[in-house]
Amino acid sequence: MLDLQTLLLFMRNLLFILQGIARAHAAITLCDVYRRTNPREFARAFLGVRRDRRKQPRERNLLPRNRTGMLRRVMNVHDSTGLDGNEFNELVRRTAVRIAEPRRRNGRAGKRPTAANLLVEDRLFLVLVFLRSNECYHDLAREYQVSPSYVSRELRHILPIVCGELHNEIRWPQAVPPGDADVHGAQGLIDCTAHWRTELRGDGSWFRSDIGSANLGAQVVTSLNCEVWDIVFFAGHNNDSGIYRASGMNDILQRRGILLLSDMGYRGTQLLRPDDVFADDPYFEAKHRAVRAAIERLFWFNQAWKVSGQVCRLPITLHVQAVDATWRLTAWLMRRSPMAPPVDAVVVDETTETQ
Repeated sequence: MLDLQTLLLFMRNLLFILQGIARAHAAITLCDVYRRTNPREFARAFLGVRRDRRKQPRERNLLPRNRTGMLRRVMNVHDSTGLDGNEFNELVRRTAVRIAEPRRRNGRAGKRPTAANLLVEDRLFLVLVFLRSNECYHDLAREYQVSPSYVSRELRHILPIVCGELHNEIRWPQAVPPGDADVHGAQGLIDCTAHWRTELRGDGSWFRSDIGSANLGAQVVTSLNCEVWDIVFFAGHNNDSGIYRASGMNDILQRRGILLLSDMGYRGTQLLRPDDVFADDPYFEAKHRAVRAAIERLFWFNQAWKVSGQVCRLPITLHVQAVDATWRLTAWLMRRSPMAPPVDAVVVDETTETQ
């Protein structure tokens, strides 16, 4: 017969076992509820499934992977990229082989093929859409059903390819171009423009106080019908005359025998400013401004690519590549379809009787 002390010890152990069973039953019930309500998280937590690195699940109303070629059928290619269909197909033909090559890693060409979810033409289309729209990586990633890091890698891979393929579109003329007699033999135009960007912390070289914003500057030299001859990029704190001297442009123009029209911010022997006085031409200033307005229209044309016309959030190296790509695309289109010169005013003979 058991004594009282042994009975109490037995009852205490039995109570401990029953409490453990109750806790285990409660935990199993909670796990079952968790499994039925959120099976994906349950699989990640308890079944060792690899973590899904996507920040949000793919929407079902988007196009499936490898089918984004359908996207261009319902979009206006010119509005999305700045190129018409023939120009886009030509650029694909010129760059497809290099885009399909392995991406460069740490400055060296990779040895294994790139695991790209998109076709070559879709990858180029994605980059051109970014240049045209200046969208965030997440917006493009949702549209093309890829990750934001994929968009970043494609920009770093394809932008140098586009710039390299269109390298010869920006070039000086082989012979001395003819001058315009209305502006005393001037053969081209020169001016600077600004491409806005986010300011780098601790680096004031991109901030210009009179403009009040950080920017990447570009000195552009063109013909009278806006065929681009030369572009120099510089930190935004410089002004027009400063970068003209730093780039040695006056010596280059002297060697080539080229005379340019400039605004009041420039000063050089190969430049004609609107305040230059010619005794035989009292209307030189008006003619000067009318002809030089073409380069302002060229700046407007280039800034239709919003990477050039809006505030850019890219790192400075990638920003320079993106702006360089837009300018080479601009030069390519200008050589295919030069800008028409301004129409001269028609002088009407008042003595002529109208019928």
